Amino acid sequence: MTICSNSGDRYSLFDPMTAKDYDLNYQVKGLFHGDTKLVVLFSKCGWVLITEGADSVIALNPFAKSAFDLPPMELPMFHGVSFSSPPPSPDSTVLMFCKHRHGSEVKVLVWRAGDDDWTHLDFELGPGTEFKLTYSNPVFFDGRFYCLGSRGNLAVFDPSDSEWRVLDKPECVYDDDDLRTMDSRGHLAEFRGELVAFFVPQHEAPVEMFRLDRSEMAWAKMERLEDATMFVDNWSAVIVPQPEGSLCNRVYLPKFGWSEDGDGDKVSAYYDLVNRQYYPKFYGLMEPMNSIWVEPKASRA
Repeated sequence: MTICSNSGDRYSLFDPMTAKDYDLNYQVKGLFHGDTKLVVLFSKCGWVLITEGADSVIALNPFAKSAFDLPPMELPMFHGVSFSSPPPSPDSTVLMFCKHRHGSEVKVLVWRAGDDDWTHLDFELGPGTEFKLTYSNPVFFDGRFYCLGSRGNLAVFDPSDSEWRVLDKPECVYDDDDLRTMDSRGHLAEFRGELVAFFVPQHEAPVEMFRLDRSEMAWAKMERLEDATMFVDNWSAVIVPQPEGSLCNRVYLPKFGWSEDGDGDKVSAYYDLVNRQYYPKFYGLMEPMNSIWVEPKASRA
C-alpha cells in the first residue's frame, strides 16, 4: 500500500502475487485534510496506522471502508508503532515509543480503547544495560509488546503493569552492534505461536532468520519458512502461509524491479530462501516512498 504523502484522496495497492496495481483512492476521499503530510507506519488485521501532520493519528481499513481517529499525540519522533488489536476494538492498546540508539531513555506513549488522551511514560535504562533499537515496529505477543535490538536481544513493554524493560534472555546473536545496524535492518514477526527475528541486508547478502525457543529463551537459526512467505518493509513484516508451493520460502522486499524476460513487466523483488538469491536482482530496484505491506481483511474491528 502506497499513499501519496500530500493527498489523502490518492493511494494505491500492488499485489506481488499477480503483479497488478489497484487504485482504491475513492474509499478515503475526505478523510484527511488537504496538503498535510501523511505517513503510513503499521499494518495489522487489514488496518493501517497513519500519521497526519505532527500530531494526528488515524487508523484506516481500506477494505472495510472504515476509519478511526485516535487522540492527538505529542511525540515528534518515534521509532516503533504497534497495536494489540484494531483501535475500534474495545480491548485495543496502541503503543508508540522513542529511543535514540545511543541514549539511555525510552519515551513511551500508550492509548487504550476508551481513553481521551495518550498516557506518557519515561523509562531510564539501568547502568550497563545495552539496548540499541533496530528502528522497527514492536510485535504484540502473549499480552506484551516485544521490541528487537540490533544485536538480537529483546525488550518488552507490558501494558498490564506499564513497564518497559530489557530481557536478560535471549542473548544477543551478533557481537558487532554498529556494523549490524549499518549493514542490515532487523524485524520481529509472530507466526504460528512463535516469535521470529530476521535481518535483511542493505547489500547483496543472505537474509538471516532466528526462531525464539521459549523453553530455553534462546534463538535458534532458521534456514527456511517451508510452507510460508514473508513480506518485509521499512517498518515491519508479516509471515503468511502460502498454499502454492512455488511462492513459499520467499522474503518479499518493499522494492520493485522488472521481469528478466525483457517484456518490461513490473515485479516485486524478493529473496529466495532455497536458492539464496535475490530476484529479479538486488541492485537497480525502485523503492516507493511512504509504503507498507497490508494483508487484506474487511473486518471493521
